[in-house]
Amino acid sequence: MIRAQELSPAAWSRYLTKALRNPVQVTYGTARRQVIQSKGYWSDPSGKPIEIRLSSFFAEAPTAVQEAVAVWLKSTRRARRGEDIRAANRTLNEFIDASLMRIPAPPRKRSTESPRGETHNLTPLFKGLVSGPLAEFRPSHFAPLGLPTVTWGRRGKSQAQSSLQLGSYHEDQHHIRIHTVLDQPSVPLHFIRFVLFHELLHASRSAAARRNPLLASGRLHHDRTFREREAAYADFKVAMDWQARNVARLIRSARSGRPFSAAPRH
Repeated sequence: MIRAQELSPAAWSRYLTKALRNPVQVTYGTARRQVIQSKGYWSDPSGKPIEIRLSSFFAEAPTAVQEAVAVWLKSTRRARRGEDIRAANRTLNEFIDASLMRIPAPPRKRSTESPRGETHNLTPLFKGLVSGPLAEFRPSHFAPLGLPTVTWGRRGKSQAQSSLQLGSYHEDQHHIRIHTVLDQPSVPLHFIRFVLFHELLHASRSAAARRNPLLASGRLHHDRTFREREAAYADFKVAMDWQARNVARLIRSARSGRPFSAAPRH
């Protein structure tokens, strides 16, 4: 039975604030993989709360699960290990698995998008990243979800002003889209490969969360572990340099629909 009054987001906020001795603000979401997500800093000098997003089935959590969430969040804060944390992990995993079994997964939408663009084909880049001697990932990194699907996004003018999302990973569909502004002759393949790598990194972490719902939950979208893995990419500095010199030109091209011309190297 859903105890909406007792376990509303506000009730969770009050409970965790007291249990963790740190301001906490809880909201509900619909994620099936990263069922506990957090954003913010412990003991923030400005007094801002840690933002916790729980999948909506936590409205039905019994007291033991509430306590397990608090224990687990404490462990992520101080990287502690012990029997209490192992017991909390077991309690949470059992509750999460049982809850997900009651909630049918949304059907994957059939897409008309394609990995083959007007200029660049994403398929060879994708295969090179997940197999072969220079691969950044192994297929096992995406178990049990399997390899994600990859396509170019839909074409059309962007409303971007000062930033542009060059790639996106859609967790519910286990699908990666790359912005079509990159599908132009003046955009080098090495940069498209890096953008694809970035989104595959998101996909691999989603798969890790599926293997253990608590393993990747509670971490920031681009947390320290993510950034360190990204910085270890072989051509990371080259990609960052190219992006810094060309991002404004990419935005103008996306907004206007006019061809992109890369900035000259100095």
